[in-house]
Amino acid sequence: MESSDLILWLQKVLDAGLVFFFHWLTSLEQSLRHSPPLEHFGAITAAITGVLAARNKKIDIFGILVLGFVTGVGGGTIRDICLNVQVWWVVQPSFTISIVITCFLTFFITRITRLPRKLLDVADAFALAFFTVIGTWKAIEYDAGIVNAVMMGVITGVAGGMLRDVFLGTIPNVFRQGIYLYATASTAGAILYVCSDIWNLPYKWSLSIGVILLLRIGAIRWKLTLPEYHADEEDEQNQAQGAAAHSSAGGRRTPAD
Repeated sequence: MESSDLILWLQKVLDAGLVFFFHWLTSLEQSLRHSPPLEHFGAITAAITGVLAARNKKIDIFGILVLGFVTGVGGGTIRDICLNVQVWWVVQPSFTISIVITCFLTFFITRITRLPRKLLDVADAFALAFFTVIGTWKAIEYDAGIVNAVMMGVITGVAGGMLRDVFLGTIPNVFRQGIYLYATASTAGAILYVCSDIWNLPYKWSLSIGVILLLRIGAIRWKLTLPEYHADEEDEQNQAQGAAAHSSAGGRRTPAD
């Protein structure tokens, strides 16, 4: 085979590959556009993380259900209230049923075996991506404005986990260094979706979800974080003295008769 024939053959293979890729991408884009199965997947995955967060907290099954439900629907509920529309899980009770069943199953499965952490991290990244883009899309549909659309997307993606951590009495994970670009990935995907919508770019669902997954999973893999705020020595000394004074005052307190 001559070099010209080889080049022509490679060009045909490349063209066929590109045609197949864009055909697949178009099909993916159509299936992703506000798909109820995606919302169910996101809600179920978020509920699982809510149940797992209660491990070693000595919480009963009712508390588990509350945590799972709040984690699964919290972000979307805040979004819908801000947009002044009917709350999504109230309109579609099937989400509540799915979350309750998921919480029960997760509660009993984790008593038998331990779910792989990496698998849950990947599933959680997908839930974050789906929820963020769905929230951004819904805000645009209701003419919330560009800035508000980004905010609604991020709130939909991360607020459920924040409510879960508040209920557990801990610092929300999105504020911790070890969470690895959680809210950052959500913000980047929401901004990309809004820009794609403004400029009428194709594949905005696929690209936005892909960017969130890439940032989130890549950050977990290589432990990428934002710069952390460090208190100076004077602040640390003041905090230590305040803690010591509080401890000593508690030790001198005597019970009243």
